[in-house]
Amino acid sequence: MEEKIIQPINPEEDLTQGLDRGKTLQDLCDKVNKYWEDHVLPIVEKTSQELKKVLQFILDKVDEKGKFSDEDLRFVNSKIDELGQSMVQAFFNLPKDDFDEADSFMAYELRAHRVQNKLLESFQDINVVIKQYNNTGVWNGPLSVDMDLPLLMEELKLRIDDFENFYPKDLGEMLDSVVFVMSKLLERGNIKTSLIIKTIREGEAQPIYVEEMKGILQESLRELVQNAIYHMAEGGKLDLSVEEIGDKVSVIVADTGRGISPENIDHIFDKGFTTRKTGTGRGLFFVKWSIEKILGGKIEVESEEGKGTKFLITLPKYKSPE
Repeated sequence: MEEKIIQPINPEEDLTQGLDRGKTLQDLCDKVNKYWEDHVLPIVEKTSQELKKVLQFILDKVDEKGKFSDEDLRFVNSKIDELGQSMVQAFFNLPKDDFDEADSFMAYELRAHRVQNKLLESFQDINVVIKQYNNTGVWNGPLSVDMDLPLLMEELKLRIDDFENFYPKDLGEMLDSVVFVMSKLLERGNIKTSLIIKTIREGEAQPIYVEEMKGILQESLRELVQNAIYHMAEGGKLDLSVEEIGDKVSVIVADTGRGISPENIDHIFDKGFTTRKTGTGRGLFFVKWSIEKILGGKIEVESEEGKGTKFLITLPKYKSPE
């Protein structure tokens, strides 16, 4: 039987690094789940209610056929920043007496970032949408803030098998899915997208499989696309490509945004580093950790201020056991 490129994580050895010896993975799951239920879910519920109020303020203005003033924009942005910060506090500033560094990262890596994104992504480009409305009279922004909290809590629960099973996934299909999910943000931001898939095999296009685990690669790609959208506030082009190179697969996510300054580029993968008001400094840190520590790949970045940024991901190609 051919050796697999990536071995499944041993939860006793890998996932409990940095934890006290007496702890078990189940103990960790129970503790994280209780913290989510007791402390985080109420913040998510409050945030969703407050976002509904902000959205209602916006939609009332649209119904009145009125234009948004600079003061209106400042109000909307200040409320979204405030709510984003409250979620950051709940998700990532876990009490040190109850959570050590390994626990904190586990809770983050599992769910926190994607929940924050789910709540706030509709408002990510609100300035662009409002300005477009002022110019055209057509509202092309969010119409609702929908959070099914009981279902969300169930989805957020940490389970032991979350870390044990790898499975093959078609990388082209995965990227296509990410673009589809982000299509409204891309359209609103006036961002054109291209997806190119290259294989070394002749004939019809074939799927390119890599190993995935509980959606962390897809979430990483989504994070990179969302990051590109953020840096193309005035519109631009997003190029995605997948290519087979021997027993490896290359993925490129390139944008024509404002780029990264030389003093920041060496720190973008550092935990806690961010240039955004409501940033956590964990998005790209999570991407690097997932790709390199879990999936056995590598991620690199090239950028030039004023011209754009390119992320290059190299992953082992999936090989099924013979």
